[in-house]
Amino acid sequence: LFYFPITFDGASILEPAIDPPYDAQIEALYHATMDQRVTQGRPSGDSRTGRHLFGHLRTLGANVLAAGSSDWVVFAGPQGYPADEAYFLHDIIHTIHTALTNHPDLDADRFAQWIQQRHAQIQDSTLVYIAHQLDLVGQIP
Repeated sequence: LFYFPITFDGASILEPAIDPPYDAQIEALYHATMDQRVTQGRPSGDSRTGRHLFGHLRTLGANVLAAGSSDWVVFAGPQGYPADEAYFLHDIIHTIHTALTNHPDLDADRFAQWIQQRHAQIQDSTLVYIAHQLDLVGQIP
């Protein structure tokens, strides 16, 4: 048997929007870094690995027995973010920042301001983060 949990599948949603077209550009560029990632000279997954995993497993002769969404939905309640959610959100914004720093399609000052605004939204307990992911369970005959 195999189990592939929380396999990213193409959506990194940050709300509230700061500048919807710019937010969409940042999401697209961030996902492109996943699509272009190479490890040991070979492609290393992509931004839609969850849905692509079905075909890869079929090619290998494996059978998917069950699959389902394992989305992350992180938001603050009346008392703010519970547990370590704020830390987690700061880390997500840091990951996006690291992936896109010095990207030729982004103005560095505007991008730095966007990152700062996202961290401020976390501090204000207003940022909502949603990531679409899939869990797959199967068997190799």
